[in-house]
This record gives sequence, structure tokens and C-alpha cells, in this order.
Amino acid sequence: MNSSKLTFVFNNSIYAFIGIVLLGFYLGNNHFLIIVISLFYLVFLYRLSKITFLAIIILSIIYIIVYQSNYQKLIDKDELNKFKCIIYTIPKHEFNQYQFYCKSKNNKYLVYYTDKYQSNNLKIGYVIEMNNELELIKHNTVPNQFDYAKFLLADKIMYQNKVDDLKIINHKSSFQYQMINKIIDYYQNLKTKPYLLSFIIGNKDGFSDDFVDYTQMLNITHLFVVSGFHVGFLFIIFSFIFKYLNITKEKSEILVIFILLLFLYSNQFSVSVLRAVIFTILLLVNKKFSLKIANINILCIIGFINLLFNPFLLYHTGFILSYLITFVLLLSKDIFINKKNILMRLYQINLIAQLFSLPIVANFNFTYNFIAFLFTPFISLYYTVIIFPLTLILLVIKSLDEILYNVFQFYEQILEFLSSFSLFNINIGAFTTPRVIIYYLILFLIIKSIEIKKVNTILLIPFVFTIFFYHKFSLVDEVTFIDVGQGDSIFIRSDINKCKAIIDTGGNFYYHPGKNLKNYLQSIQTDEIDILFITHSDIDHAGDYGLILNSFKIKTIVFNFYNDDPLQKEIEEAARNKKINILKVKAYNKVECGNLVFNIINPFEKNNTINDNSLVLFLIFNNDNYLFSGDVNSSVLENIPELYKLNVDFLKISHHGSKFATSRNLLSQIDVKNAIISVGKNNYHHPADEVLELLNEQNINVYRTDYNGTISVKYYLKNKRIVNLHRPYNIST
Repeated sequence: MNSSKLTFVFNNSIYAFIGIVLLGFYLGNNHFLIIVISLFYLVFLYRLSKITFLAIIILSIIYIIVYQSNYQKLIDKDELNKFKCIIYTIPKHEFNQYQFYCKSKNNKYLVYYTDKYQSNNLKIGYVIEMNNELELIKHNTVPNQFDYAKFLLADKIMYQNKVDDLKIINHKSSFQYQMINKIIDYYQNLKTKPYLLSFIIGNKDGFSDDFVDYTQMLNITHLFVVSGFHVGFLFIIFSFIFKYLNITKEKSEILVIFILLLFLYSNQFSVSVLRAVIFTILLLVNKKFSLKIANINILCIIGFINLLFNPFLLYHTGFILSYLITFVLLLSKDIFINKKNILMRLYQINLIAQLFSLPIVANFNFTYNFIAFLFTPFISLYYTVIIFPLTLILLVIKSLDEILYNVFQFYEQILEFLSSFSLFNINIGAFTTPRVIIYYLILFLIIKSIEIKKVNTILLIPFVFTIFFYHKFSLVDEVTFIDVGQGDSIFIRSDINKCKAIIDTGGNFYYHPGKNLKNYLQSIQTDEIDILFITHSDIDHAGDYGLILNSFKIKTIVFNFYNDDPLQKEIEEAARNKKINILKVKAYNKVECGNLVFNIINPFEKNNTINDNSLVLFLIFNNDNYLFSGDVNSSVLENIPELYKLNVDFLKISHHGSKFATSRNLLSQIDVKNAIISVGKNNYHHPADEVLELLNEQNINVYRTDYNGTISVKYYLKNKRIVNLHRPYNIST
């Protein structure tokens, strides 16, 4: 291929890259808005160049074939009772458990190994043999949350293996793994080890959880993940050294490329380092042969090739941020970047990076510390001028560790101090697909107006609204049954947030499933709850009350009148300390919340068990009838006159589908269209086969949180009802 044809291919790579990215995002979430944008994009390409249009159609077909073939290969797991694999990530050891990735002859897996005797010192590169207890990794079943299964899919991992016994077959490994192990051993006892290892081999496990939280709050996590900045810094440093040693420019470039490739090798070809190293090499080639290819097109061809080799990289946050920020900075450098004042230049680069990374970063914990806009440039400058150069010095002279550690510690103290300003830590909620599209569209229009030097200040109004108030004015009503495992938790929102109510919080003796409720509420910018109903005080219904009371402003807590066990008294005491209104109700009482009325139809009297004292709530919601039955047994429900011949659009099945809670007689008394079973892994055989058979006989649609994940009944414009499911698996299990 001659240089002119090569230049043509490169200069059209931006269109191919954008097209494949749109296709990849659609395959990931199937949102109709992506189809709409893609159609507009295809029309634009067709009008631009029919050749480019046809080429991208062909490349898209190739990408789909590659995507599907790779996906099918990942589904086909090892079937042997025992199998061997090689550990290819540094094992992380916490709480007597190792976590690492390993690859067998056929596939890659996430492994959790419980080291009961703390006898094995696993290292990267070890060949191990273990029992085949492979299971699919669950997707996050709560809306708007970080999906660990998709993140692992970016590394072509779909299965996990949880074992408590394994055998080390071979300690020997490739040169790459030996080199990494020697680097870890060499710097093992240094106080600055986390900084050194995060740079040399891309391992940041040595940083404390608090330090990681500080970097996330201040949006500087990228400084401690090897990226283009570090590659660029290395290029400049070694180019200067070779020039000082009077090495010719040609030889200097070859030596620098060799060093960068060795650096890439030690980082196991991580996506951000791979992008930066290849980009640097192609820039040198472009300049040497005067190809006159725009830098943005070089970046796009690298990204395009990456996606053809691994079509799941679009699920990797590091890949997205690396390409997005570099892409934007290349496009905007002539518009914004001040080339004379280095401080102003650094501030502008950080501002642009933060604006474009905001939707991605915010989706980790739904908050953003806006003090970062003011101080991040200076924190980054401190890192660039002091911390990183000292890291390079320590790589060579590790005896300076004790002396220089104070400088690193001072930097951490600065981060801790800035992170303590909670006033600037604002909940902005999750960036859903529509919100992301709106945000970037407005941001694009603002930048275009700056480019033509006609800044449209009116655009700032929808921009600010999209950042701070997007979920506050939701026009969608909902009844959402949160997946809290073996427990209950339901969120109800009506009439543009005029009523926000929770029925139970979930709970467990060993972990906090109520975090699912908390995270969901934060993802939709909910900071205040009008009413919290505690149907009864079993752990699986009320155990995580503390999470909710400490995370949100609760106006009223409603208990059943006849419950007085220790957990309820504990909740009441916590409510009084927080000056929360307490209401105790029984049958025939009503609880009003905005435009909603919750009718209490149980308990009539004090029953023999906590379960039978459960609140049973009846709610008319957008012309649908809801019956929330707590854990009441069927014998109690059958004797409630108000339920006779009642039409129920959605019945929350009592007691997680226990055979004692739903009877044939009960289902003959009420006309049920849809049944919700809130259930998780348990030893009680919930839901009972008898109950499932009864529901099937009555032709009732059954939704289960263990199979369907969080079940969200949403009402658009009051009368358009859609049931959204957030399943744990995309394929049949």
C-alpha cells in the first residue's frame, strides 16, 4: 500500500472508530437512543462519502462476527472435574482469601481461594490445579450500579471458581512473570512500595482503602494507574538523558521505544499503557516519514484495532477514560489550551478532562467532589513535579525510601484534608444512557460556541440542570422491588417525588444487603424519604435500618401496632435520636403520602408470631392495585374480609414464597395478575414448589428477585406501564 492510500485509510479511521464504538455500546445495553444516534450517524457518513459509508458497514459486520464468536467461546467453560491454569494477575490476599485471575488452555477465570491454613504463598505465574466449581459471574441486579461482570468480560472472563483447596503444580514461569515477581520482592519492604509498584507493574493493591477513596473523591485516580502521562514522562526523561549523553536522535528514538516496550511488557500490556506506547511509536513514524496523518486519526486506528482484537474492551472503564480524554484533548488543544502559561495550561487540561470524565467517574458512587475543579490542577502539579520524579529516583536508589517517605506522606495528608470538605461532595446520581447523551450533546454545543467565539450562556442552564437536578424532576412513577437476597425491600416514588416511601430495608446477620437499597436511592438522587414502613422486625426485613437512617433524611417510620420485640425497640430508639416521627398502625388505619394512600389491612389484633403481626398494605397506584403482605401466613390473609374478591395487579408474595404463606384457598379469594417473590439463596426451600405450582395453575405471572433481579414497575405519563427486570445472567443457567 503506497503512502497516499495509507494516509487515506488513517484519515478516515476516526469515522470507523466512532461507528464501532456506537455499535459496541448498543450491543452492551440495547438502548433505543443509541440506535437513533447510529442512524443519524450513518446518514451523515452516506452524505460524506459512499466509500467510507460502505467500508464502515463492512467493518461493523466484521465486528459483530468477532463479538459473537468471542462471546460464544467464553461461554464454553472447562468441563473436567479438575483443571490446570496459570495465575496471570498478582494474587490479592485479604481475610484468609486469595483473589486472582488465571487462564487455562481454553479460557480465563476469576478465582477465590480460601487459604484456611495460610500456608500457600501464591505468586503470579504459578501453575495450579483445582476442582472445577465454575459458576457464571452474576451481573449487578440493582439498576444503575457498577457491573463487575461486564468489567471482567472486558478481560474475557465470564466464570468464577470458589475453592478451598488447590495444588501448586509448577513454580516456574515465563520471563515476564519472573520479572514481575522479582520486582515485587525487590521493593517488598519499602514504605513507598505502593507508589513504586503502581508505576512499574500497574499494581495498586498496596494503597490503603482510605487513600483510594481520597483519589476517587478528588478525581485523581488516573495519577495512580499507569497511563499516557507516565509513558509521556518516560519518553521526555529518557530522550533528555540520551541527548545529554550525545547519542544521535535516531539511536535515541530506538532506545526510547525499546524502553517503552519493556515498560509495556512489565505492565502486561494494560489497555492504557498499550494505547500510550503504540500512540507514541506511531507519532514518531508519522513524523519520520512525513505521512501527515492527524494525531486524532492515529489514536482512532489504535482504538479500532484494539476493539477488533477484544470487542469487550468498551466495558473497561480504563479503556473508555483513556481514549475519551486523549480524544477530547487532541480535538480541543487549539481551542482551549494556553501554550504560554504552564499553570493555566495544566488547569485547562484538568478542567476538560474532568468535564468529559464526569459521567463515568460519577457512576462509581454517584457523588462528585466539586472542590476537585479548584484544586485538582495543583494536586496534579504536585504529583508531576515532586511525587512522580521521586518515584523514579526511588526505583534506582531505594535506600532513600525512609528519607523521602515523609514527602509522600505529606501528599497523602493533603488529599485527606481536601477530601474532608464534605460540603462539596454532592450527590449527582447515576448517568443513565439518556442522561449521558444529553450531557455530551450540551457539552459539545458549548465547546462549539467557544470555538466560534460566540459563547451561548443559555446552554449553561440545561447543562447545570443535567448535572445537578436530572433525577430530581423525574416524570416516571415507580414501584421497585429491590434485590436484597433473602429479604424484602421495596421503594415507591410517585408524582414527581411528592411521595417517596420504603417498605422494609432488607438485612442479614453476615453482610448488608440493604446497601443495594441505599445505592439505588443514591443513584436516583434521593436524599429524603417521606415514610419508611417496617412491616415487622425480622432481620431480613429490618436489619439494615441503620444504613437507611444514617444515609437519608427520614420523616416518618411506621411500625405495626402489636410489635414490641428488641429490634423494633432498637429502631425506635434510633428514630428518636434522629428526631424522626414514629407512627404505629393497625388494621383500618390509613397512612397518607403525597398523592398516595396506604391502607393498613393487618394486623387486627396481636397474633402469636412476629410474622403474623406483619403490616399488610394495600395501595392503589396509577390505577393498579398493589398488595404488600410482609411475612403473614395464609391463614391470617384468608380471614381478612377486605381481600375477598379483590383484584390485585401486583401481589408481593408473603414470606418469600413459604408454603405456609400462600394457599389455594387464598388465591381463590383474590384475583391476582402478577406475583412478586422477594427471595435469595436460603436453606428454607423458598419459594416452595407447592406455591409455584399454585401460581402457575392460576396463570399468574411470576417475578422472582433471585431469577429476575430487581423488579421495577415503572409508569410513564401515568398510564404507560413497563416492568423492567435486571437479571443476574444474560444466558440460561
